[in-house]
Amino acid sequence: MMMNTIRRVLLITVGLAVFFHTAVQSEGTTKPEVRVITNPAGPSEINEQVKLARQLMRHKDYFGAAAMLEPLLENKPTNTVVYNLLRQSYEQLGYFPKVVDLAARMSEEHPKESRYHLDRGRALVRMAESEAGLEAFYEAARLSQTEADYLNVTNSMMASGFAKEALELMETFRGKIANSSAYELQRWKLFEAQRLYRESVLAYLPLLADTT
Repeated sequence: MMMNTIRRVLLITVGLAVFFHTAVQSEGTTKPEVRVITNPAGPSEINEQVKLARQLMRHKDYFGAAAMLEPLLENKPTNTVVYNLLRQSYEQLGYFPKVVDLAARMSEEHPKESRYHLDRGRALVRMAESEAGLEAFYEAARLSQTEADYLNVTNSMMASGFAKEALELMETFRGKIANSSAYELQRWKLFEAQRLYRESVLAYLPLLADTT
């Protein structure tokens, strides 16, 4: 009888300890309430909504974040911060068709920007529309203007399974990438991705000689 009483007391004590430990842990990390403003009046409200959306994303509530960000982008379609957060939310949710539509809209707003074609290409590949994805990558390459743009295109292509096509495209970038080390390093990565080890060694040798 005494042993049963002791067991009950111990179980109650452990249960209370777990309860209070959980309560303390959850304090200060409460997920923010979703408060969608369909027509934000100014930058301060937009910034507040973006801040709340970031908090929701940290809590992995990508659905709530997307619901908050969608009206913001409708109101300010050129806001690249909102676009990037909304794109990331869609990608985490697996809403790749929405990423395609979103990137296409941003391409219309920023017709000279290559990155939105990259976003669209990656999403199309995830939708198993490889041919359309490759065309989007080629369009991004056509619009590329800086060394970073060129390297981003070939990196995206390589990550999407188009290492061979990326290597062919690299040849058209010769001379456009001022840093020869960056150019050769990218070629080396692409040869390695295709397991063309002889070619990768030949591409790597100039890097060993470069002391800059």
